[in-house]
Amino acid sequence: MPTGTSGIVDKNDVQLGVNGKPLSDEEQKIVDELRRVDERVRAHEQAHQAVAGSLARAKSFTYVTGPDGNRYATGGEVKIDTSAVQGDPEATARKMQKVQRAALAPADPSAQDLAVAAAARATESAARIEAARLRAENSQANRRTSESFAPVRPALPQEKKTIVGFPTKQSTQPEPVIESVQTDTANAIRFSTQQTTEQEESPSVAQPVAQELERISSIEEQRRQQELVRAADSRIINTRIAFLNDFYTSSQRAFTGSRTLLNVAV
Repeated sequence: MPTGTSGIVDKNDVQLGVNGKPLSDEEQKIVDELRRVDERVRAHEQAHQAVAGSLARAKSFTYVTGPDGNRYATGGEVKIDTSAVQGDPEATARKMQKVQRAALAPADPSAQDLAVAAAARATESAARIEAARLRAENSQANRRTSESFAPVRPALPQEKKTIVGFPTKQSTQPEPVIESVQTDTANAIRFSTQQTTEQEESPSVAQPVAQELERISSIEEQRRQQELVRAADSRIINTRIAFLNDFYTSSQRAFTGSRTLLNVAV
């Protein structure tokens, strides 16, 4: 609403000017136009303030005095907090979304309003990139922590074990002897007999040993596969983090030039 004097009206409801004389037709047109501008400016700033909520400061206006002696608003602004939330990129992204809505709230946003919205959009993009980078780092750290607490299968002893065969009843042939067996899966079981051309295996001894060696070989192969998977995952995560860092740095540089656009104005 216009401020100042409410205008002087004579007994015939004719509005008078500051000189006490009735307004001319031209002066009346000026007053009518100033009233429309005043209403539009106040509605514009009210839209900014209503959407910005706690981010908005008090409205301020510029005025002109009309032929009727009243002051009419011809311009205004609402200061909005567009600073980032320190240490919380996700909160910064949400805040910048609200700033954008506030900047574009009026039906006829000004060039300054559009500039502020664009700056907030750039800040939001940079904040989302930073949030994604932090999530990737946290995920990698959690994976390493879980792996560090995973139970580790104790390594099999590397010392040599000598397994002695069992003699058969009333056997006239020399007892079969199983040579020393290494726990390393690369070694083989060899049987030798003394002073005979026949060679036979003792199933009660050789079969369990072979099964154990096969089980150890399977465990070693599983471990190698797991190491390859973890190495591949680590390379993929590091590549993604490097990309996010580069993109975040580029966004921050692009935004530096528009960082001074902090006010929403007509």
